[in-house]
Order: sequence, then structure tokens, then C-alpha cells
Amino acid sequence: MSYPMFSNEFSDWEHPAHFTLVKKKIVDHEVIEFGDSIQFDGVFYPMKPQQVVLKPEGQRTWQWWTLLTPKELMMDDVVTFNNIEYRVFGKQDFWHISGEYIYDLAEAFHSL
Repeated sequence: MSYPMFSNEFSDWEHPAHFTLVKKKIVDHEVIEFGDSIQFDGVFYPMKPQQVVLKPEGQRTWQWWTLLTPKELMMDDVVTFNNIEYRVFGKQDFWHISGEYIYDLAEAFHSL
């Protein structure tokens, strides 16, 4: 069964974002993250409350977001949007249907 391609339908809603490919290295017994930034387009919106309720108890208070984009990301990658870093916690692959991926994002951890 073939599906119609809907990737062009989202282009008016898409906003540019920066994707940072995170690499990890151990320095002085601590994990250091570093990476290069590239730009891509996507639709960034708050996660539905029904989906947040299904998260583990300690994670329900996190600020959860959804990203719809044709760019393929990996788990634990970091997306920067409006100068805030978000980490990829979940991925749904709809590439064969719409040419898009859907990601679950939460605000990345920061050092104080």
C-alpha cells in the first residue's frame, strides 16, 4: 500500500533550528560533551498532556516538546531552539509515510 507524501504540507509551519551532534569523551573521570552545530527546519510544539502522563513518574514534571522534521536524529542528540538545548529522548520513524520523523524532546541537563 502506498501513502501520499505530506512533507511539503508542513513547510509553512517549519522554523529553522540548530542541531548539535553530541560526542562524549571522558576527561578527568568526568564525561564531557562536545559537538558541531548544523541548521535544519522542523515544527516544534509542546507535547500533548496525554503523552506526558505516560512518562515515568519522575519525568512528568520535565518540560516535554515534540519535534517534527525530515532530519534524522539519534537518541541523546541535542537540539538548540531559541537558545535552549533539548535532548532527544524518543523517536518515531514516519519517513516511509510522510518523509518526516517525530521526536520526543526534553530540556537538556545543565551545569549549575
